[in-house]
Amino acid sequence: MPRAANFALAGLIFQAAAFAQTPTVTSLIASPNPSGYGQPATLTASVSAGATGKVTFYDGTTILGVGTLSGTHASLTTVMLPSGVRTLRAHYDGDGTYAMRTAATNLASRVPF
Repeated sequence: MPRAANFALAGLIFQAAAFAQTPTVTSLIASPNPSGYGQPATLTASVSAGATGKVTFYDGTTILGVGTLSGTHASLTTVMLPSGVRTLRAHYDGDGTYAMRTAATNLASRVPF
């Protein structure tokens, strides 16, 4: 089989596998919200029951860290958020059964008075 045909076939197999996955519901909560500058903020992602794996937490495009799912939750505590309104995301990569999904929220981080 020609090389191009092999790549096309591999792409179709990947698409079939991806579409056969169970849709995932993912949400993200940041607390406290608002938080004080330099104050620990905890990001908690909730993922569909039964899902396994890891969740990557982002501030915009910057990776803050990775949390492992325990039950339906993964969390990360950070003091690395600058002041201002932050756009935070939690990205679940999926597993053999559950599809990947991204959730977003905003967090207001205040400069101390």
